[in-house]
Amino acid sequence: MAAERKALARSKAGIFGKIVGFFMESWQELQKVSWPSSKDVKNFTLVVIAVVVFVGVCLFLFDSFLAMFTRSLFD
Repeated sequence: MAAERKALARSKAGIFGKIVGFFMESWQELQKVSWPSSKDVKNFTLVVIAVVVFVGVCLFLFDSFLAMFTRSLFD
């Protein structure tokens, strides 16, 4: 019910009321977010870096193999 009343009030408020309502609702949603700790962010960053390096090495090896194969095929 309360959400319906807010939506109705915003629709009657005009463009300025809609903009203010959007930012108020966004702020309320941000208050509900559980932000990761500094330790979690560091760990996730290390995992992403490790995965990127691993995929890069795999692509390099695959590309090198294909290059050797095509060179031997055309020589």
